[in-house]
Amino acid sequence: MPRHVLDAIAFSALAEQRWGPKRHWSCAYCGRRVGLTVDHFWPLNDGGTSDIWNGVPCCDQCNRAKSDRAPIAWLVAVGVPERRIAMILHVVGSRDWVAPQAEGELTPRMPAITPATLDYIAGRAVPRVASRPAPRPAGPITEGLPVFDLVPDEWSPRATLWRVSQRTTVGRARWATPHDLYRELRERGFREMKRTGSWGFWGIYAVDHFPETA
Repeated sequence: MPRHVLDAIAFSALAEQRWGPKRHWSCAYCGRRVGLTVDHFWPLNDGGTSDIWNGVPCCDQCNRAKSDRAPIAWLVAVGVPERRIAMILHVVGSRDWVAPQAEGELTPRMPAITPATLDYIAGRAVPRVASRPAPRPAGPITEGLPVFDLVPDEWSPRATLWRVSQRTTVGRARWATPHDLYRELRERGFREMKRTGSWGFWGIYAVDHFPETA
């Protein structure tokens, strides 16, 4: 059996530990219940891994359409409901999340997903991510940046993200200018939006103060 087939089987079995038996799955993006597979939410050629947290139940149609495009930008472009996007980001941003158990069952069961008609043509406008030579760490997108949290419903101003990033050795080494930070967030699919006169990003949270220490 070809290696890529064996890898797909292993990834599907791993996903069942988190999402429950495949027979209860729906596509996390469109809600269809046919042609189901497991999507690498963060694409492999962008440093995504085959760890359990990065696997999302997905129909073959959505999987082909999303491909290696910036995931959050693609979800928004094709019209995935915002609450569903928030749920997906919560799941892939957590190592501990497991689907709830149905009444009278001992194994997880994926919650029902209401079918939605997605605009795959609009999704084609989302650029494919560039290949990265180094793999993404085996954890949420913000791993290695302890001052940032992946919080789907939070919005943080760009200036705050820059100030907080520069308080860490990792941040200073990674981003020489604010433009470098904002560009990477856009490339990774974080949605940029203006609120109360300031530009910022949805889905990433930074605290602009630290408690005083003795």
